[in-house]
Amino acid sequence: MMVIGESRSELLQWLNSTFALEYTKVEQCGMGAAYCQIMDLIYGGVAMNKVKFGSNTSEYDARNNMKVLQAAFNRHKITRHVDTERLIKCRLQDNLELLQWLKRHWMENKDANVAYDAAARRRGTPQPPPGERAGAGLSRRTTAGPGSGNLTPRAASRVSSRVISAGSISGNGSTALSVPKQRVTLAGSNSKSDLSNQKVLSADVSRDLAEKSRALDRANEENAECKLMMETLETERNFYYNKLREIEVLSRRMQDLHEQEDVAQLSVLDVMAEIQKVLYSTEKGFEIQDNTDAESF
Repeated sequence: MMVIGESRSELLQWLNSTFALEYTKVEQCGMGAAYCQIMDLIYGGVAMNKVKFGSNTSEYDARNNMKVLQAAFNRHKITRHVDTERLIKCRLQDNLELLQWLKRHWMENKDANVAYDAAARRRGTPQPPPGERAGAGLSRRTTAGPGSGNLTPRAASRVSSRVISAGSISGNGSTALSVPKQRVTLAGSNSKSDLSNQKVLSADVSRDLAEKSRALDRANEENAECKLMMETLETERNFYYNKLREIEVLSRRMQDLHEQEDVAQLSVLDVMAEIQKVLYSTEKGFEIQDNTDAESF
């Protein structure tokens, strides 16, 4: 059954732009290299030096790539099975389903702060240390943590305010209100910043929902087309199967007459007429071939 997800063109555009690839068909993912790099982008630590890229990848290389992919799944306790024999045949349906699943898995587990050089990883360049992969946000949190010699601007402002206030209190008690004023100013600034961040986040969520809605509509249209095609193929299959069945019954009838030594009851012309009757019979919805096609047949 077709998994509802992004279209082939959308998946290829994401794959090529994210990993600096030049794939033209989803079937090319059957070599396994792209799947390995998606896992390397999400979690890191994939043995990319063992992954073979390129159009001249052999079946042996593809199997080896799938082993690397399965090892990455096992390491991160992903239970989805990698059906190597089906995937390396480079059929659209099998590879489309896995690519759609990996894209969703990436959306759910990606870290926007990770700097990833896809081309360098394909050349075997080591990944950045975990501290660098954590991104700028983690660096800021670590810098402001206990025991650090450096202070963020906000922390420095608070310390400075307390020091000034303490000096004012010792010299003149009337200036002790400087501490509350500083705190009120910082609180107001924080509220404005939080409100701005919430507006940006709300806009991003709305945009993502709109994109997902359009993708779902396209997927529903593709699903409806596939269902219609499947029903048509089933009807045609049954039609031609019934023809073969009728010819089989006719041949058995001739065999029975032969065994009864009564085959003279039917002439060759009669038999041919019966066979042609079966061949050229039609049902509603089928068109009769013209005389030219019939004669050539």
